[in-house]
Amino acid sequence: MSLSYQNLKTRFHKIMIDHGKDVFLRRRCSSCSQTGAYAKFPDDCEECGGVGYVQTLERYTMRKQIVGTQGSWPNTLHVFPTGVILGEGCYFFCEAEVLPKYGDLIYDQDSSTNEWTVYEVNKALERRYDSRVLFWNLACDIREGSAL
Repeated sequence: MSLSYQNLKTRFHKIMIDHGKDVFLRRRCSSCSQTGAYAKFPDDCEECGGVGYVQTLERYTMRKQIVGTQGSWPNTLHVFPTGVILGEGCYFFCEAEVLPKYGDLIYDQDSSTNEWTVYEVNKALERRYDSRVLFWNLACDIREGSAL
């Protein structure tokens, strides 16, 4: 079996179907340039209405990998090869067509408790093969106070 871009893309799609879960993605407003939990957005923004995020939720299948302080010393940070420092957070992996950005929100529902956790994308890393994006690796932190 050869390692062509299309072959790898098909294999990654199968991994997402077999091991991923459905989450919701809420994109950061492209008209507003501020980011972070305390950012102020103009009330008259036509795209977001002043909240900093578009009103539409998009459903995607992603794979989540927990990283951070779980099973480690409390209140510690970890440095990963990508240069991203995370406290309690995770990585999400998604297909190339998702096109995530820094600041987007991911809404993930725990299947055992039905509670939602909101993650903010801190870094969206392209993973390429043959100079084309094969999939995305998203470094995320838990975002407090972001209701669905």
